[in-house]
Amino acid sequence: FSESYLENSITPYSVGGFPECDPYGLGWWLGEYKNVDYYYAAGFGGQLLMIVPEYNLTISIASDRDRPHTENTQLLEQVLNEIM
Repeated sequence: FSESYLENSITPYSVGGFPECDPYGLGWWLGEYKNVDYYYAAGFGGQLLMIVPEYNLTISIASDRDRPHTENTQLLEQVLNEIM
């Protein structure tokens, strides 16, 4: 896909809301941690695909579907703390 498609997909089009409570682009939730932007796809039960372009980093998390896994976004923060 083109670079313009990527830029359009990670542009916030909505303030987001439950369950992620982050702005939402076209298929991606948009987050920031300590001035580092990242975007992620979130699925049922805490499945996550996180991309941190500044660090050339991709994280994939598969979780049990029996409950929400709010701690999964904290994993990204822990990883960023280690590499910053």
